[in-house]
Amino acid sequence: MPEFDPGEPRTAIAPMSNPTARGFDYTAELYLGLLKVASSGVIPFSLAAGETRNISFPLTMPSAQGIYPVYLDVFSNGQLIGAYTATEDVVIVPEEPEAICEFSQLYPSNFSQREYYQFIQTRVTFNWDIITERQIAMLGFTFLVSGKAAVGTNTGMNPPAKGNLRASGGDPVYVGLHEEGDYPFELECRVVCYEEGGSVGLCCTHKVTGIVHWSPIFE
Repeated sequence: MPEFDPGEPRTAIAPMSNPTARGFDYTAELYLGLLKVASSGVIPFSLAAGETRNISFPLTMPSAQGIYPVYLDVFSNGQLIGAYTATEDVVIVPEEPEAICEFSQLYPSNFSQREYYQFIQTRVTFNWDIITERQIAMLGFTFLVSGKAAVGTNTGMNPPAKGNLRASGGDPVYVGLHEEGDYPFELECRVVCYEEGGSVGLCCTHKVTGIVHWSPIFE
């Protein structure tokens, strides 16, 4: 069975014949389902005596997923002279979701420590690599270390950009880790897209987990 996308414009071609000895005017309608969820409308055409010709029936596929029988009704002088059912049904398949963005890399990097008002802070920035066809306006990062220290930062893009985007993420954030060692982490990035009219909307999120090693290296 032929498959089509919801709302896809298509044109069906049907051979029509006039087996009589004189010409006639006809109308015909091709439609999907008995409830006519999609229709070509009434198509007028004429055939000379003994003529066979392909007639085009343009229509837009229905928006709802499903399997639809195809019907063709033919009229002459207002009288139904033929009612046909196609040998194959039409299948409307759901559209594939739009590829909003794809992360090829996302990881914490640039670990260092500093003293800050008699406290030791561990500084982290984030590296990311995104491929997207949408205009990216901002990325927001949330960093969770050992399930305890949650921090966040945002990086804006002015003007918004798309394509293969690679950079370090935004302002560094500071995590209160005081002992050298290996720490499990979770890093989540929220991608905010620019829309027409200047509005923004959340495009996608991406999360990675792993182990990072913290060492007492001071700036």
